[in-house]
Amino acid sequence: IGNFLIVALVMILRSHDTVSVIPDRVPDIRFVDEMGWLMIWGTILLFIDAIAIIVLYERIGDAFGRHLGWRFLVCGAVVLTFDQAGFYLALHYVSGAPFSVFLGGWAAKMIATLLYTSFFVAYLRFFDERARWLTHRSFKDVFHVLTYRERYYDLLETSDKDHLTGVHHRRSYDLNGPKILQESLAAKRPITMLVIDIDHFKLVNDRLGHQAGDEVLKAIAGLLNENLRAEDHLYRFGGEEFVFLCDRLSPTGAMAMAERIRKLIEKFSIIYLPEKVTVSVGVASAPEDGDNLEALFQTADQRLYRAKHMGRNRVCGPTVQD
Repeated sequence: IGNFLIVALVMILRSHDTVSVIPDRVPDIRFVDEMGWLMIWGTILLFIDAIAIIVLYERIGDAFGRHLGWRFLVCGAVVLTFDQAGFYLALHYVSGAPFSVFLGGWAAKMIATLLYTSFFVAYLRFFDERARWLTHRSFKDVFHVLTYRERYYDLLETSDKDHLTGVHHRRSYDLNGPKILQESLAAKRPITMLVIDIDHFKLVNDRLGHQAGDEVLKAIAGLLNENLRAEDHLYRFGGEEFVFLCDRLSPTGAMAMAERIRKLIEKFSIIYLPEKVTVSVGVASAPEDGDNLEALFQTADQRLYRAKHMGRNRVCGPTVQD
């Protein structure tokens, strides 16, 4: 507001032939006029900087994680370099300022960035005592408190997962599964579904208790999650049943993968779980076994129950017959 008022004042002064505040001295209205417009441009840059530093801070979160000092330093350096370049271009256009003006201002802003980053890191390390604040909100990540996007993505990530096992839940399967399948079919890529069910899981709960059963579920889910490829999607479909949706995986490759997972779970359970646990797996591929998610699951589920009927602890797919 002050910058706009200065420009308005200069416009009023320019309408008078002679303006003299000090006797025998006439103010340089042109200089004041130029400075007024430069201040307005500088204010506009500040608004851009304020948005840019928040967006940049959020975007580099994946690269720097919780290394807040580096995030603070990089954001300050990049945004203040942009700010200095923008202001220098305007100053050069108005008054023909040499490039040394840009370098001097840029060096000063980089020193300021280093200085404030040092203060910030020192504050986090030595002076941030949560007990001194009236709220329970963490003040360690200043921008994280003031912005919403990272918290929003964290919430989405959490709400997309099953609370017990940490893998994607049934609702995520219903929402994302059809898109994954259709994109794969449209690109003419192989895609296969594995339906995995823990054998005699009710007996595990009856013998060891539901808490032990939950631990078994979490352990097997963790094992499945560790064996995901980049193109795989794992869901807890319900109870003790899990679904793998494997993009770019042929039926032959899927059968081999399912067999490897079956053996891995059996060996893992003997060593790490209270008792031996096995799984049965049904395998189906698109479009041979269904060109939509419901049909594909129905086929894989039927083959799962065929594996159960054949004695459990086995894989049943398109190449396995009764």
